[in-house]
Amino acid sequence: SLDRMRDLATVDDADLRGRVRLGIFTSMDIVDLTGVLRRFRQRHPLVAVELMTSPSGTTGLVQDLVAGRLDIAYTGLPAVPAGVEVAPLREMPFRVFTSADHRFAGRRSVSLTELADEPFIDTAHGFGNRIILDAALERLGIRRRIVAEMNDMPAVIRFASAGLGVGVVPDSGVRHDGTVLELEDAVDPLRIGLAMRTSPEPNRAVRTLARDIVAARVDVVAQAG
Repeated sequence: SLDRMRDLATVDDADLRGRVRLGIFTSMDIVDLTGVLRRFRQRHPLVAVELMTSPSGTTGLVQDLVAGRLDIAYTGLPAVPAGVEVAPLREMPFRVFTSADHRFAGRRSVSLTELADEPFIDTAHGFGNRIILDAALERLGIRRRIVAEMNDMPAVIRFASAGLGVGVVPDSGVRHDGTVLELEDAVDPLRIGLAMRTSPEPNRAVRTLARDIVAARVDVVAQAG
């Protein structure tokens, strides 16, 4: 998918113009998006970039993409519909977030079975992390009690750190005042990617911005290595 995005974006794009509707998460830094957009605007002032979000998280973004209301979008879904390709951007493992005085706070790890009777804080239905965790809990036969649903993962971590419940969400590096524990269960990580429809073929402005976003992720990985 990364190679295809690079191939689709041409080098001769000095006169690039048009509109790109990009679906994003406002609460997580997947790549240095502000930097990408600033450089993109400097190079392509005739392209209008519109940023959009969805109250149902990644599910809503992908639905908008398939329906043609978005041109490219972040996604964290375990699977995407046919006709959508995804270039990987970031992978985040699930961890357990609690208050500093929680009964499990002194431990290094905990299982979902041990957390079964705890009040949970989680994101709303439709978020990729919620879909992944719900599937893992269903496999274990665990029915949990959710006391608060948030529209972003950092809010889950903040409320869990305050002692209002436990949060089992991907670790995005958000600063918090509570405790973080490893999750003992084998839960797939949240894999964030950039989704694009394969048909009809996106215009050159869409392809170029998609290439720049994916390249920003690759640059970060290269620097870390």
